Amino acid sequence: DHLNNLNIIPVSISYEKDPNDLIKAKELYLTDLNKHYYKEPKEDLISIAEGIKGDKGNVHISIGSKMNFDSNSYDSCSNQISLMIKHLYKLHSTNYAAAIIQGKKNIENSHKPEKIDIAIQFLKDRVKLIPEDMHPYFLNQYSNPINSK
Repeated sequence: DHLNNLNIIPVSISYEKDPNDLIKAKELYLTDLNKHYYKEPKEDLISIAEGIKGDKGNVHISIGSKMNFDSNSYDSCSNQISLMIKHLYKLHSTNYAAAIIQGKKNIENSHKPEKIDIAIQFLKDRVKLIPEDMHPYFLNQYSNPINSK
């Protein structure tokens, strides 16, 4: 009853390009390697600023409907919210392009081949800016939303 009284409306925002993709790849890689990542002073502030002003390409915002909950279980309600957000999430050409670069098979999408080719080239150009060991971390950021749909 408490959650239903909150009038929860799920929202999903997806970006074609992430202005912080290289920084995130580095952080994920170093965290995996060292099991801890030390941020530089003001790194979060710089990341937020870049996220706001950086090139995001196409941006898609999906606003769902008011949710109703039949359970008092935190896990059940949070899973319901997560599933709705994933359902609302729009996949972009960069998501499919990353999966293709990674060799994932049977990736169906509604994007024109030319759009996928442009996205592949964008990702290949970006990935050249980081060490090869970080490439999987970079590409996973873009391809993971396909796996979670």
